[in-house]
Amino acid sequence: SWEPAAAPLPDAITDRFDPAGRLVALDGITVNGVTGCLILDTGTTTLLLNRARFSRWICQPPDAGVLAGAGGVTRRVARVWVRDFEWKGYRLANFETIAADLTPLEARLGRPVLGLLGARLLRPFDLTIDYGRREVALRRLDEDGNPLQAHDESAAGRTLPFELAGPLPVLPVKVGGVCLRLGLDSGAT
Repeated sequence: SWEPAAAPLPDAITDRFDPAGRLVALDGITVNGVTGCLILDTGTTTLLLNRARFSRWICQPPDAGVLAGAGGVTRRVARVWVRDFEWKGYRLANFETIAADLTPLEARLGRPVLGLLGARLLRPFDLTIDYGRREVALRRLDEDGNPLQAHDESAAGRTLPFELAGPLPVLPVKVGGVCLRLGLDSGAT
């Protein structure tokens, strides 16, 4: 059980985002007292921090293995201790996660990046990404998996059924008469 909540979960979080290189870049998130940008990544399992920005919190021994992404890039990861995490009233504390060198991502985006915000932190919520409005909305789920708050009908878009394959939402699609499964990864451009 992964329960690092430092305060009751908020019923809802709404935040504007910057489409940095077609990625969902959320600013104003604080991790271990450092405030900056996290990339919303539905294809990442957990909170993945930028090793260069969180080296002082790396646990010993630092080597935690390797991380492989959909693009075939493999990076060495370290275990890192998160003392505190805060985003719009969503507060977590005292948990371990992983860190990798994300300086190539920073160089590509031309901006500092604290890390990637993955599925483990999104799990207690219903997630809506509205690219037109450049807005992310999270609504806390009850024990049966139903949102505690109704959708904003003025922002209604298309809702698609999906399954989870690990952290990744997978949609059934038909292309040229062939049934396929399409992974929806907000961290892949």
